[in-house]
Amino acid sequence: MPAIQPPRKDPPPHPTVRDIGYAARTIVQCFQQHGLRCCVFGSAACVMYGAKLNRIPRDLDIVVFTTHLPEDLKRLLASTDRRFHLIPSKAPNSPSHIVLYFRLRGRRPDPAREPGSQRTLPRTLKVDLCVPGMLDLPFVPAWHMVCGPCEPCVPVVPLLVLLGLELRGWTDHRDSTKEKYREKTNDHVDDVERLLEVAVMGLNDEGEGRQKKARWKDVDWLPEQLRENVQRRVGEFVKERPGTVDWWRALGFEVVWGEG
Repeated sequence: MPAIQPPRKDPPPHPTVRDIGYAARTIVQCFQQHGLRCCVFGSAACVMYGAKLNRIPRDLDIVVFTTHLPEDLKRLLASTDRRFHLIPSKAPNSPSHIVLYFRLRGRRPDPAREPGSQRTLPRTLKVDLCVPGMLDLPFVPAWHMVCGPCEPCVPVVPLLVLLGLELRGWTDHRDSTKEKYREKTNDHVDDVERLLEVAVMGLNDEGEGRQKKARWKDVDWLPEQLRENVQRRVGEFVKERPGTVDWWRALGFEVVWGEG
Protein backbone atom coordinates (compact mmCIF):
# COMPACT_ATOMS: atom_id res chain seq x y z
CA MET A 1 0.00 0.00 0.00
CA PRO A 2 1.56 3.33 -1.04
CA ALA A 3 2.40 5.80 1.71
CA ILE A 4 -0.10 8.58 2.20
CA GLN A 5 1.46 11.89 1.20
CA PRO A 6 0.67 14.92 3.37
CA PRO A 7 -1.25 17.64 1.58
CA ARG A 8 0.98 20.19 -0.11
CA LYS A 9 0.96 23.48 1.74
CA ASP A 10 0.14 26.59 -0.21
CA PRO A 11 2.93 29.18 -0.16
CA PRO A 12 2.41 32.09 2.26
CA PRO A 13 0.93 35.25 0.71
CA HIS A 14 3.97 37.39 1.54
CA PRO A 15 7.56 36.73 0.44
CA THR A 16 9.65 34.45 2.66
CA VAL A 17 13.38 34.60 3.38
CA ARG A 18 13.81 31.74 0.91
CA ASP A 19 11.89 33.70 -1.74
CA ILE A 20 14.15 36.71 -1.21
CA GLY A 21 17.28 34.59 -1.56
CA TYR A 22 15.99 32.97 -4.74
CA ALA A 23 15.09 36.33 -6.29
CA ALA A 24 18.50 37.75 -5.37
CA ARG A 25 20.33 34.83 -6.98
CA THR A 26 18.25 35.26 -10.12
CA ILE A 27 19.02 38.98 -10.31
CA VAL A 28 22.76 38.42 -9.81
CA GLN A 29 22.77 35.83 -12.62
CA CYS A 30 20.78 38.07 -14.98
CA PHE A 31 23.11 41.03 -14.51
CA GLN A 32 26.16 38.77 -14.88
CA GLN A 33 24.85 37.79 -18.31
CA HIS A 34 25.18 41.46 -19.25
CA GLY A 35 28.58 41.96 -17.62
CA LEU A 36 27.25 43.89 -14.63
CA ARG A 37 28.11 43.52 -10.94
CA CYS A 38 25.60 44.09 -8.17
CA CYS A 39 25.15 43.73 -4.40
CA VAL A 40 22.21 43.39 -2.04
CA PHE A 41 21.74 46.06 0.62
CA GLY A 42 18.92 47.06 2.98
CA SER A 43 17.05 44.75 5.34
CA ALA A 44 17.42 41.78 2.96
CA ALA A 45 21.21 42.09 3.27
CA CYS A 46 20.85 42.24 7.07
CA VAL A 47 19.07 38.89 6.95
CA MET A 48 21.76 37.45 4.65
CA TYR A 49 24.37 38.40 7.25
CA GLY A 50 22.37 36.47 9.85
CA ALA A 51 20.76 39.42 11.67
CA LYS A 52 17.63 38.37 13.57
CA LEU A 53 15.23 41.10 12.48
CA ASN A 54 11.78 41.62 13.96
CA ARG A 55 10.18 41.03 10.54
CA ILE A 56 10.75 39.48 7.13
CA PRO A 57 11.70 42.08 4.51
CA ARG A 58 8.92 42.86 2.05
CA ASP A 59 11.22 44.01 -0.77
CA LEU A 60 14.71 43.50 -2.16
CA ASP A 61 17.21 46.36 -2.52
CA ILE A 62 19.98 45.99 -5.12
CA VAL A 63 22.81 48.36 -6.04
CA VAL A 64 24.22 47.86 -9.54
CA PHE A 65 27.72 49.17 -10.23
CA THR A 66 27.12 50.95 -13.48
CA THR A 67 26.33 54.37 -14.93
CA HIS A 68 23.04 53.14 -16.43
CA LEU A 69 19.84 54.65 -15.09
CA PRO A 70 17.82 52.49 -12.66
CA GLU A 71 14.80 52.57 -14.98
CA ASP A 72 16.90 51.18 -17.82
CA LEU A 73 18.21 48.44 -15.53
CA LYS A 74 14.65 47.45 -14.63
CA ARG A 75 13.78 47.14 -18.32
CA LEU A 76 16.92 45.09 -18.85
CA LEU A 77 15.84 42.56 -16.19
CA ALA A 78 12.32 42.40 -17.60
CA SER A 79 13.69 41.67 -21.08
CA THR A 80 16.10 39.04 -19.74
CA ASP A 81 13.75 36.96 -17.58
CA ARG A 82 9.97 36.88 -18.00
CA ARG A 83 9.47 36.46 -14.24
CA PHE A 84 10.27 40.16 -13.90
CA HIS A 85 7.49 42.56 -14.79
CA LEU A 86 7.08 46.32 -14.74
CA ILE A 87 4.21 48.45 -13.49
CA PRO A 88 3.94 52.22 -14.00
CA SER A 89 4.29 54.17 -10.77
CA LYS A 90 1.17 55.70 -9.26
CA ALA A 91 3.16 58.53 -7.70
CA PRO A 92 1.92 61.81 -9.26
CA ASN A 93 5.39 63.41 -8.97
CA SER A 94 7.14 60.50 -10.73
CA PRO A 95 5.19 59.85 -13.96
CA SER A 96 8.19 58.20 -15.68
CA HIS A 97 9.02 55.94 -12.73
CA ILE A 98 8.36 52.22 -13.13
CA VAL A 99 8.10 49.61 -10.36
CA LEU A 100 9.82 46.25 -10.77
CA TYR A 101 8.38 43.00 -9.40
CA PHE A 102 9.66 39.42 -9.42
CA ARG A 103 7.02 36.68 -9.71
CA LEU A 104 7.25 34.02 -7.01
CA ARG A 105 5.78 30.51 -6.93
CA GLY A 106 2.08 30.26 -6.12
CA ARG A 107 -0.72 32.74 -5.75
CA ARG A 108 -2.23 34.82 -2.97
CA PRO A 109 -5.78 35.99 -2.19
CA ASP A 110 -6.75 39.25 -3.84
CA PRO A 111 -7.21 41.77 -0.98
CA ALA A 112 -9.79 43.63 -3.09
CA ARG A 113 -11.95 40.57 -3.77
CA GLU A 114 -15.59 40.54 -2.77
CA PRO A 115 -16.83 38.30 0.08
CA GLY A 116 -17.04 34.69 -1.07
CA SER A 117 -14.82 35.30 -4.10
CA GLN A 118 -11.87 32.98 -4.72
CA ARG A 119 -10.02 35.46 -6.91
CA THR A 120 -6.24 35.35 -6.48
CA LEU A 121 -3.17 37.26 -7.62
CA PRO A 122 0.38 36.11 -8.32
CA ARG A 123 2.78 36.22 -5.40
CA THR A 124 5.40 38.87 -6.10
CA LEU A 125 8.44 40.53 -4.55
CA LYS A 126 9.14 44.21 -5.14
CA VAL A 127 12.69 44.90 -6.30
CA ASP A 128 14.33 48.32 -5.92
CA LEU A 129 17.38 49.02 -8.09
CA CYS A 130 19.88 51.76 -7.29
CA VAL A 131 23.27 52.86 -8.58
CA PRO A 132 26.23 54.36 -6.69
CA GLY A 133 25.58 57.90 -5.55
CA MET A 134 21.96 57.24 -4.61
CA LEU A 135 21.15 57.01 -0.88
CA ASP A 136 24.85 57.33 0.06
CA LEU A 137 25.59 54.10 -1.84
CA PRO A 138 29.32 53.90 -2.60
CA PHE A 139 31.05 52.16 -5.48
CA VAL A 140 32.34 48.87 -4.06
CA PRO A 141 35.49 47.61 -5.84
CA ALA A 142 35.40 43.96 -6.89
CA TRP A 143 38.12 43.02 -4.38
CA HIS A 144 35.93 44.29 -1.50
CA MET A 145 32.89 42.28 -2.59
CA VAL A 146 31.66 39.66 -0.11
CA CYS A 147 28.84 37.14 -0.09
CA GLY A 148 26.34 36.82 2.72
CA PRO A 149 27.06 33.95 5.14
CA CYS A 150 23.41 32.90 4.86
CA GLU A 151 23.36 33.26 1.04
CA PRO A 152 26.85 32.24 -0.15
CA CYS A 153 26.02 32.83 -3.82
CA VAL A 154 24.69 36.37 -3.36
CA PRO A 155 27.04 39.40 -3.05
CA VAL A 156 26.12 41.84 -0.29
CA VAL A 157 27.59 45.23 0.52
CA PRO A 158 30.42 45.01 3.09
CA LEU A 159 29.12 44.76 6.65
CA LEU A 160 30.17 48.19 7.92
CA VAL A 161 28.98 49.83 4.71
CA LEU A 162 25.61 48.18 5.34
CA LEU A 163 25.61 49.51 8.89
CA GLY A 164 26.22 52.99 7.54
CA LEU A 165 23.37 52.64 5.05
CA GLU A 166 21.02 51.44 7.78
CA LEU A 167 21.97 54.46 9.87
CA ARG A 168 21.15 56.67 6.87
CA GLY A 169 17.74 54.97 6.56
CA TRP A 170 17.11 55.52 10.28
CA THR A 171 17.85 59.26 10.20
CA ASP A 172 15.94 59.78 6.93
CA HIS A 173 12.78 58.16 8.34
CA ARG A 174 13.20 59.77 11.76
CA ASP A 175 13.40 63.24 10.21
CA SER A 176 10.73 62.74 7.53
CA THR A 177 7.73 65.03 7.40
CA LYS A 178 5.55 62.07 6.37
CA GLU A 179 4.06 59.96 9.13
CA LYS A 180 4.19 56.74 7.07
CA TYR A 181 7.99 57.03 6.98
CA ARG A 182 8.39 58.07 10.61
CA GLU A 183 6.45 54.93 11.58
CA LYS A 184 9.35 52.86 10.18
CA THR A 185 11.90 54.44 12.53
CA ASN A 186 11.68 51.68 15.15
CA ASP A 187 12.28 49.03 12.48
CA HIS A 188 15.48 50.80 11.45
CA VAL A 189 16.63 51.03 15.06
CA ASP A 190 16.08 47.28 15.39
CA ASP A 191 17.92 46.61 12.11
CA VAL A 192 20.94 48.63 13.25
CA GLU A 193 21.08 46.94 16.66
CA ARG A 194 20.75 43.43 15.26
CA LEU A 195 23.34 44.09 12.54
CA LEU A 196 25.66 45.73 15.07
CA GLU A 197 25.39 42.60 17.19
CA VAL A 198 26.38 40.44 14.19
CA ALA A 199 29.41 42.65 13.51
CA VAL A 200 30.68 42.58 17.10
CA MET A 201 30.15 38.83 17.46
CA GLY A 202 32.04 38.31 14.19
CA LEU A 203 35.13 39.99 15.64
CA ASN A 204 35.54 37.20 18.19
CA ASP A 205 34.33 34.24 16.13
CA GLU A 206 37.34 32.27 14.91
CA GLY A 207 35.22 30.42 12.37
CA GLU A 208 34.02 33.47 10.49
CA GLY A 209 35.51 34.59 7.21
CA ARG A 210 36.11 38.17 6.26
CA GLN A 211 32.37 38.79 5.76
CA LYS A 212 31.87 39.48 9.47
CA LYS A 213 35.38 40.40 10.62
CA ALA A 214 34.86 44.09 10.05
CA ARG A 215 36.50 47.14 11.62
CA TRP A 216 35.97 50.74 10.67
CA LYS A 217 39.65 51.24 9.76
CA ASP A 218 39.34 48.51 7.14
CA VAL A 219 36.90 50.53 5.00
CA ASP A 220 39.25 53.49 4.51
CA TRP A 221 38.54 53.14 0.78
CA LEU A 222 35.17 54.83 1.30
CA PRO A 223 34.86 58.49 0.26
CA GLU A 224 35.83 60.81 3.12
CA GLN A 225 32.47 62.61 3.13
CA LEU A 226 30.64 59.31 3.47
CA ARG A 227 32.91 58.27 6.35
CA GLU A 228 32.18 61.56 8.10
CA ASN A 229 28.44 61.10 7.61
CA VAL A 230 28.54 57.59 9.06
CA GLN A 231 30.62 58.71 12.05
CA ARG A 232 28.16 61.56 12.74
CA ARG A 233 25.17 59.23 12.58
CA VAL A 234 26.87 56.77 14.93
CA GLY A 235 27.03 59.58 17.49
CA GLU A 236 23.33 60.33 16.98
CA PHE A 237 22.44 56.66 17.34
CA VAL A 238 24.37 56.33 20.58
CA LYS A 239 22.34 59.20 22.02
CA GLU A 240 19.22 57.22 21.09
CA ARG A 241 20.62 53.86 22.25
CA PRO A 242 23.45 54.53 24.75
CA GLY A 243 23.70 50.83 25.55
CA THR A 244 25.34 50.27 22.15
CA VAL A 245 28.33 52.56 22.79
CA ASP A 246 30.78 49.75 23.62
CA TRP A 247 29.79 47.85 20.48
CA TRP A 248 30.55 50.84 18.26
CA ARG A 249 33.88 51.35 19.99
CA ALA A 250 34.74 47.67 19.51
CA LEU A 251 34.32 48.18 15.75
CA GLY A 252 36.70 51.13 15.83
CA PHE A 253 34.31 54.08 15.80
CA GLU A 254 35.16 57.18 17.80
CA VAL A 255 32.37 57.73 20.30
CA VAL A 256 32.67 60.32 23.08
CA TRP A 257 29.38 59.42 24.79
CA GLY A 258 29.72 59.33 28.59
CA GLU A 259 33.22 60.72 28.65
CA GLY A 260 34.31 63.82 30.43
